[in-house]
Amino acid sequence: MKPTLSLLWWTVAHVAIALALVFLLCTVAFADAGPEDVVRERVDLIEVNVMYDGEGRYNMAQQIFWEWIGERYRVIDWRTMKVGDQWPQRQWSSVGGIGGYKAVWRDGDVLREVYAPAFRYTETQQGVEGDPEVNDREEGVTRRQLRKPE
Repeated sequence: MKPTLSLLWWTVAHVAIALALVFLLCTVAFADAGPEDVVRERVDLIEVNVMYDGEGRYNMAQQIFWEWIGERYRVIDWRTMKVGDQWPQRQWSSVGGIGGYKAVWRDGDVLREVYAPAFRYTETQQGVEGDPEVNDREEGVTRRQLRKPE
């Protein structure tokens, strides 16, 4: 049975609300934390992608980090969104005055901050042709990847 469009939007809306609430709780929980190591990085685009299986059921949410290379965006790395505090937040001003978006999450023993001037939200279904990351892999494109925490 295929889900209706309204059921998919209802699911996406509730997932987004749940992620926002978890983000708020995590923000409050870490507000009084002392100094810690922060790994900061800049990319050209942060994408939040919600993936569904072949039957249209929610599978996972991920952040995909892109750089403009040559004539198009190329995937440099991705992370599964395990908690809502990874959801990129709009930054009206930032270092260098570029604004944009910032994703923050705990990456092992450090706090990771990734900035980008652009953001997009997508939904995809597994098994559908045209996945840019899969295309890059098939072309032998090597990803830069996010910096490793020191």
